[in-house]
Amino acid sequence: MTHQNVIGCSPPDASTPSRKIQTLLFRVNRLEGNLLSINEFVSTGIHESLAWLEVDGNSLHGTLPVAFQHLKMLNTVRFNTNFLSGEIPYFGNMQNSLEIFTMSHNSFNGSVTRENSGLDKLQKLRVLHLSHNRFSGEIPSTLFAELTPVLQNLQLEGNNFWGNMSNVCLTSDHYNNSVKDYGNSSPDVPGILYADCIEKIE
Repeated sequence: MTHQNVIGCSPPDASTPSRKIQTLLFRVNRLEGNLLSINEFVSTGIHESLAWLEVDGNSLHGTLPVAFQHLKMLNTVRFNTNFLSGEIPYFGNMQNSLEIFTMSHNSFNGSVTRENSGLDKLQKLRVLHLSHNRFSGEIPSTLFAELTPVLQNLQLEGNNFWGNMSNVCLTSDHYNNSVKDYGNSSPDVPGILYADCIEKIE
């Protein structure tokens, strides 16, 4: 249901067989409200099957509820271009499923560490977009370096990170193999790193 001018925000009716739902696509509509309704998604058993969740390009606000981390079958998640806030969610329970996670152009804040994100547990993560939020602190370059056997696309620009990414070298792929982390608060943060390049680019 993308580009359909859908209005409102509500979870599946608990009386429907939501345990079988694998895909929820509500991209570029007029959804608004708080994502606490994810708690209701979990109460219907949808966390046992939901693999694809896209709600980018809406007017959703608030923080991601704790119940989000129980959606353990998620493969693809897109929260881009909403009004969401709070800290980065914990991904540790999605270690065998999550491949794509994008949350650019929101108001997420705080630091990004292995302790609060569980990113180090993700064995299949290929795409991670954190750009244009309010994240701060030192870039966890060691953490990202550990993900590089699989990670292909990492976007960090438009935050308040500091540090450098000179130890991160992404796996090449045919469509986009760059690390973008310009627009942060340190002159030591490189502009773009390509998959076949480990040297820092000023």
